[in-house]
Amino acid sequence: MSKSTILGLVVLGLLVAGGYWARRIDAPDSTYFPRAVACSMGRASQADQPPDITRGDCYADLDDVRFFVSVTPQPPIAFAMFTIRVTAVALAPDASGPPQPARQPLTIDGGRVRFEMSMPMGTHRYSLARSSEGSYQAGVVLPMCPSGDSWWTATIEGDVANRPRSVRLRFQLARPTS
Repeated sequence: MSKSTILGLVVLGLLVAGGYWARRIDAPDSTYFPRAVACSMGRASQADQPPDITRGDCYADLDDVRFFVSVTPQPPIAFAMFTIRVTAVALAPDASGPPQPARQPLTIDGGRVRFEMSMPMGTHRYSLARSSEGSYQAGVVLPMCPSGDSWWTATIEGDVANRPRSVRLRFQLARPTS
């Protein structure tokens, strides 16, 4: 290999490493969901249109708690099991900037998730089970609406830090391939 090729590979490696490092620094808390982006889940926005988690993880601050939410796979597929995962962490006030999440996950007592869509599709409620790393998750199977509507709303509920909390999200189910 020539010197210029080696130098080019070194520069490319530094650029990739720098991009990776910058993403980790900008992430709200890469411990829980490294690709999570802020989603507006405040009470005012919940009445209009909940945030879409079809293709990306998100986090939301509700008072003194940050919720990280993900769905796997992205997008979830109708009639196939997918996982919804929720982690709640306390927000520590920071006088120099926005509140930062603590490293230890909080307990979600009585955690459950309820699924609805605009057309009545039956009752779909699941309990959130605690995993070994402190997040809560549920394995979910949802049907595809015969009308063709594929948008569902998920409401995550439970007591966190001795207060009832509720987060609404929406996602679109993908059609099964076969």
